[in-house]
Amino acid sequence: MKLTLQLFLTIVAIHVLQFLPSLAFGNVQDPIPFTTIIKDLDISHQLFHFEDTTNSLDVTSVNQLYKEGHFNQIDKPFKNWEKESFNQWFRLKFLNEVPSIQDWMLAVEYPPLDTVELYYLENNKWSKILLGGLTKASNRRFNNRFYIFPISVPYKNIETFYLRVKTEGALHLPVKVYNPFYFYEINFNQEAPFFILYGIIIIMMIYNLIIYFSLKDKTYLYYVFFTGSLFIFFNSLHGHLYHYVVGEFPYISKFTNTISLSLIVTTSCLFARQFFGLTSKNKIWFYLMNTGIVVGLINIVLTPFLSTVSSLINGTLLMLIFSTIILVFSIRSVKKGEYSSTAFLIGWVAFYIGTFCLLLEKTGYLPFNSITSNLPGITTSTLVALLSIALINKFRLIKEEKERAQLKALELEIQTSENLDRKVKERTVELEKQKDIAETIKEELLSSINYAKGIQKSIMPPRSELKKYFKDGFLLFKPRDIVSGDFYWLYKTKDDIVLWTVADSTGHGVPGAFLSIIGNFLLNEVAVDKEINTTNKVLDSMRNSVIKALSNNSKPDKQLKDGMDMVFCAWDMKTNRLQFSGANNPLYLIRQNELIVYKTDRQPVGYHLGEATPFTAREIQLEKGDKIYLFSDGYYDQFGGEKGKKFKVTNFRKLLLSIQDKPMSEQLDELRTTLDWWMGDEAQIDDICVMGVEI
Repeated sequence: MKLTLQLFLTIVAIHVLQFLPSLAFGNVQDPIPFTTIIKDLDISHQLFHFEDTTNSLDVTSVNQLYKEGHFNQIDKPFKNWEKESFNQWFRLKFLNEVPSIQDWMLAVEYPPLDTVELYYLENNKWSKILLGGLTKASNRRFNNRFYIFPISVPYKNIETFYLRVKTEGALHLPVKVYNPFYFYEINFNQEAPFFILYGIIIIMMIYNLIIYFSLKDKTYLYYVFFTGSLFIFFNSLHGHLYHYVVGEFPYISKFTNTISLSLIVTTSCLFARQFFGLTSKNKIWFYLMNTGIVVGLINIVLTPFLSTVSSLINGTLLMLIFSTIILVFSIRSVKKGEYSSTAFLIGWVAFYIGTFCLLLEKTGYLPFNSITSNLPGITTSTLVALLSIALINKFRLIKEEKERAQLKALELEIQTSENLDRKVKERTVELEKQKDIAETIKEELLSSINYAKGIQKSIMPPRSELKKYFKDGFLLFKPRDIVSGDFYWLYKTKDDIVLWTVADSTGHGVPGAFLSIIGNFLLNEVAVDKEINTTNKVLDSMRNSVIKALSNNSKPDKQLKDGMDMVFCAWDMKTNRLQFSGANNPLYLIRQNELIVYKTDRQPVGYHLGEATPFTAREIQLEKGDKIYLFSDGYYDQFGGEKGKKFKVTNFRKLLLSIQDKPMSEQLDELRTTLDWWMGDEAQIDDICVMGVEI
């Protein structure tokens, strides 16, 4: 009995000792067996996991922590969405039961990971293979978008491996072991759906780009931008962009996901705004789309300065918000009966579902499997195709509307033409009568204007008087119409003071001629009858008389704003002194090959918007051979030349300087010749009056 009890206690002690490590140090990891029947083995739910919140532990320390029971087995694929980025350690243990295969392939099938390290024992020391999105693609031993590690597990051996994974943002860890003989076959089947998606997007982009160059409709160009941003996003999300394009530039590849998300927001709002023809008249919707365009661009600019998690959250939220806005507006458009919006709506609903599922999968609310992985691609293909169909429908509807409008316009044109023919016949008889009346009136008007020309000519002094009072002189007088608003005046007082002026009245033709007659009358009244020869007093008196004559007791707001720009000169022949005053126009004096410009008061002889001030008088001691020029603005304001531009004051001064040595008669010829050459086929735009005298 005693012996039996001892035997029983011994057996119990042995069993207790067997379970002590498990009780003291936690779960013990069983090896995952490799058998001949496997092509690929998903081990995502058979890993042991430990989170290093210090980001400082090495593999030796982590291995010791496993022995102390700090690892926990995970029963489903690992997912993590944390703002903080910690080292995630995973323990893998394999048993090879296949005698013919020693080398296997371990694949981490989630491209958006910053760092993926595999640790393995070699000669009783831990060695590692470093991969990840922050390393160059050339470091990879296998040309693949996934992180593929070669692992060696000899027949009947048990081998242990550790994976250290670290990334910012969503962390998924789908892990598979591949039989190397079947890896490329399986990988091809995995890649095929993506190449179909990319092929559809590229074909639609090229097709619509060709249509854009043909029709010059920006809607097709914005479609290309939008589908291009989708192309970039899916290539980045699934690792193809890193694998084929930016793999040697890890810093760039780090931002491609977040930038492409914001790019989708900007281009989708741009495309929707153009497709639905939104303008500022649509107010809220137009400004919402513009907001999407701007905030998308802002998030792109801010991406390098924000954490990856913050950028992803911003991009995802913006995408959901503005996708919802576009969805609501497309529903509104369909309800309004816009046929082309139906395909847009169906495509956008599919895209919205795919986007929402992608978000739920990334945040752990949906499992990571073939359905959730491929659904966004399927819905995006649907969107790309249906948006292209929507564009075709829109173009067809616009074409039909144009054809209907053209047909209606043609019918209206025919009807209008018939009515017009009838009215033309009715009006022809009436017009013939009116033509006869108009011809009679025209002849009477021309006769009256020609008579007025004679009157105007008679009140202005003959040109010969210039040489009577001055050593030499010329006058270029060229009205734009039959009668002129420009006029000149000349008079010698009994005190041997020569008074003369060139004036430019407001307007030309008959209205200008009336003002010129008033101006001539007032000069005779002030300078001749009243014997006022102080130049500024002459202009002050004339201004008061002009304002009084044109106001005619009118109210201030209805008073005529007409007047004259002029320079009035008084030359004392005894003292050889010149006094002058001016209204807007300058006086030119050429002395010893130098042209001197004398500016005058900036106010007209007439009504002035600003405060009227008394005119000022200036004096010049003249010298023998001095040449004085008075003129209106008609000469240098004339259009002409090769480019049809104004002659300009600068060229007018150069011309006067170039001819100043010639006799006055030749100066007149040069002025006429230059004017005719400059005008060419251009019409004269204003009256022209230039007077030159030599002392």
